[in-house]
Amino acid sequence: MNTAENTAGGGAGDYSPSVRLLHLSDLHIGKRLHDYDRASEYEALLRDLVREAESFRPHGILISGDVFDGVNPSIDAEMFFGRLLLSLHQAVPEADLIITAGNHDSSRKIDSIAGYTSSFCDRIFLMGSLPLSQPPGAKKAVLHLSRMIRPVKDSSGQILCLVAAVPFVSEHVLFSLYKEDDKDQDGKEQLKQKLTYSGALERLYQELLSCAREEAGKLPSPVPVVAMGHCFVSSASLTDEEKDKRDDFVGGTRAVSAGIFRGYDYTALGHIHLAQNVTDRIRYSGSPFPVNFGEINYKNGVTEVSLGGSRDGEGLFSLESKHRLLTREVQFLRIPDKGFGSEKQLRDLLADLPEIPELGRRPFCRIHVRYDPNDSEYTSLSEFRSALNELTGSLQNRGCIRFCGVELETVSPNTGSGSVAMIGDLRDVPRPRDLIMRLFHECYGDREMDENMRRALEEVLQDPDVLSAAQCGSGANQQDDAGGE
Repeated sequence: MNTAENTAGGGAGDYSPSVRLLHLSDLHIGKRLHDYDRASEYEALLRDLVREAESFRPHGILISGDVFDGVNPSIDAEMFFGRLLLSLHQAVPEADLIITAGNHDSSRKIDSIAGYTSSFCDRIFLMGSLPLSQPPGAKKAVLHLSRMIRPVKDSSGQILCLVAAVPFVSEHVLFSLYKEDDKDQDGKEQLKQKLTYSGALERLYQELLSCAREEAGKLPSPVPVVAMGHCFVSSASLTDEEKDKRDDFVGGTRAVSAGIFRGYDYTALGHIHLAQNVTDRIRYSGSPFPVNFGEINYKNGVTEVSLGGSRDGEGLFSLESKHRLLTREVQFLRIPDKGFGSEKQLRDLLADLPEIPELGRRPFCRIHVRYDPNDSEYTSLSEFRSALNELTGSLQNRGCIRFCGVELETVSPNTGSGSVAMIGDLRDVPRPRDLIMRLFHECYGDREMDENMRRALEEVLQDPDVLSAAQCGSGANQQDDAGGE
């Protein structure tokens, strides 16, 4: 734990916080990087979260989705999550833990965990899916809004705020919940505006806000109302590493307006890993540690939120939030730190790497290197690849790094232009001729390539530009952990 950053402040009059919330998201428990185990990083994360909870003493801990990295987490991942819940509860037993599912989670898995945690601890609350029921004869399911409103209390049992615990909701579920009949009572077609994902989610949040305010009206004094969510707000900032989220399963037509959260004192969001304020009252806490190489420059951490005291002209409580950076257990090495390195630059940088006995503490290393046949000691790209593979293999064997691939820029000897491909393991990159023969046999089975086609193939492979592009592109479709989800 090291630095705190002020991220927001609002409200009028003197500030006197009455409820403290710790906001985090996108743990992605069970995430591997190039198939390397990351247990040491998760253990460090657990220690840091416990220390943060003991220091900040929150009344509520909000985890806004993507608890696990996949819908079918391993036993080890589930056991770690159990230890995380237990450790946080033991660190601050008076705090309410509220966890919602994200798009990476199985809603059924989160709900099943909720089934047994609720039986022995009323301070832990998980929401995997919307609480729906289908009355006999009803055309649509009924949503039980009150079950999604969770109070955050102090040690004496006094309610300090109400939280609308909203998990990731699929388009299908939302539309089935808010779809309207296509015909009026007379059987005539109705002309109405088409329901959008943002519009349907807005109805859900505003209905929850009304429900929460009704509950708050029964209390001795007003309390803040907080929303949780796992979605893509269209005005959020995305780095190049996460730009696909604008059009992926959660983004695209499912992108939502920040206006759907109007009326809430604070909105604790997950999904975007870059910590940021969407508005003064809407925030992504970001991932607490780098999920992949695309997040190497992120300021990973958690957000401390304080709500209470005076209210502004819209009736919203004063708000103060700070982003707490978490220390990184394992270093991420991009060599060089910018651009593509020359052969000499690469050798010099790799020569300085120390040996680290413990595998789990060795840095993840990704290499970005340029092969220029006009300025290389190697006569061919394949010879250069073999030498580079030998070098990275030696570094791994000595215990210096955990190798996470090479991004290779190949310069054309004729034009000087470069083409780039991501290569996971240099030994897996076949020769261009092998690639073409493999494709031929996939198309034509056991048929032999005729002589004219073979001759044409050989002529093509003699072209230096074609050869360079084919060799570089051979690894382009391999899976990459550079960024995105």
